[in-house]
Amino acid sequence: YSSSLNSLVVDKQDNLVFTGYTDGHDLKLNPNSETIFDTGINSGSSFMVKLDTNGNFVFGNIYNYVYNMACTIDLDNNIISTGNYTNYPPQFLTDLDPNPNAVFYLPPPSGLFVMKNTSAGAFSWARPLHAHNTPSIHAVKTDHNKNIIILGNFEAYLKIDNNSFPST
Repeated sequence: YSSSLNSLVVDKQDNLVFTGYTDGHDLKLNPNSETIFDTGINSGSSFMVKLDTNGNFVFGNIYNYVYNMACTIDLDNNIISTGNYTNYPPQFLTDLDPNPNAVFYLPPPSGLFVMKNTSAGAFSWARPLHAHNTPSIHAVKTDHNKNIIILGNFEAYLKIDNNSFPST
């Protein structure tokens, strides 16, 4: 099994937040512990980890069936992330809420997403982005007006919250 990092950002308190991908079943998110997190599946998962300025583990979230996850930090120190998700019920369901007592599924079919987590890693909201064929997101940033700016590509159309935008 292998793992890789997709993005690394520093928040307003100089903590590190990073996202990555694993194709394995077990994942070590805390570098200061031997604790192994079970992803619960034998295929790909993404993760989001926060370490404080001393390298101490703050939180680690696992997102099954999420790929190409990247993140940035907004003005309020919230974590904004994007990626690809898979939803083919009942076999593959992506739960974007890391709380084990709650679930948040985006609608099928598979697509892209934009998600907001608090600085403590708790789920705030997520929105699907659907497009024809194979869309991709290359970067996510926020501006001083708290807008989320996404750079990517798509064919034919992009669908955001049931609004379709044609390619030109």
